[in-house]
Amino acid sequence: MDYSNFVVLLARQRSGTHALGGILETHPEVFYANEVFQLGNVNRPETAATTFFEFSKIQAQQDPLKLIPVDQEPLFLEYLAYLRQFTTKRYIVLDVKHNSTHHITRNHNPLGGPPYLVDLILKHGLRTLMLKRKNHLRYLVSVTKARATGKFRQRDFDPPAVDGKVRLQIHSLLDELGRCRANDAVVDRWFTDYARYHGYHYDNKFFEYEYADLFCGAGAGPASDFLERISSWLEIVNDFQRESSWKKQSSLPLSETIENYVEVECALRGTSFEHYLQDEPFYSSRSEHLARAWPALLLLQQCLDVFADGVSLAAERAGQFGDAINLFS
Repeated sequence: MDYSNFVVLLARQRSGTHALGGILETHPEVFYANEVFQLGNVNRPETAATTFFEFSKIQAQQDPLKLIPVDQEPLFLEYLAYLRQFTTKRYIVLDVKHNSTHHITRNHNPLGGPPYLVDLILKHGLRTLMLKRKNHLRYLVSVTKARATGKFRQRDFDPPAVDGKVRLQIHSLLDELGRCRANDAVVDRWFTDYARYHGYHYDNKFFEYEYADLFCGAGAGPASDFLERISSWLEIVNDFQRESSWKKQSSLPLSETIENYVEVECALRGTSFEHYLQDEPFYSSRSEHLARAWPALLLLQQCLDVFADGVSLAAERAGQFGDAINLFS
């Protein structure tokens, strides 16, 4: 089997993989498998069949010994073959999060090395599309909101999401941002130092893109540059649609969505995380659009106030006219 026709969409949570996957699957040659190692997807009819856990359940019924984590390389390759039954499209995109790469394992995995799944991706030449969200403050805001509301995704047919405020914990903020940065550095080494050390010629099968550059404007759709580059990388015609059925859940800039923004700003000033206060382009552009529209909105409000005053005055004059008629009747 040619495993280069499998693409692992690798990212941290809250990095826009659902929105991106929704765009990728609009192509006639791309099939998107939503978070294959997310246990919650087993309970969703639209995603259950393609999860690794549904596949594992079938395997357990046939031969439970397959699930023993001595060396799950054959199990993983069987899973890839299993996914082929769901589509005749050329490419299958597997949505995988950093913190779920441990589900494919072996008896002795070297300490300090990458997860076994990553080793198998490199060994068998699966492609990797890495989506990075470099503004880790934005990530923390997003994941804090999702955990508080219990809503982790938004489809276009869902009721509109209400973008509320969150309060970040100042005492742990720098540590959390530091862990995010360290996590990114570790993942980078998987596909650079580790790959080269083991002789994997992987450069042409690795594609990295920044979340902030992908969804950078207030309008719908990804950057056109991305669609051209991803088409070239996959060697397919750019037949992607720019609309995704998955929508962003947030719209407020950092200064408005973080309840204790002044505290956060003070905590980050003078540190290596200070640049996170510069918001992602999507939110900056929304703020700029609002700023440009503000004079027109004020003028509209003034017109409405004048109209309301006119209606009130007309009603008052009508009342006076009615009183005058009553006097003469």
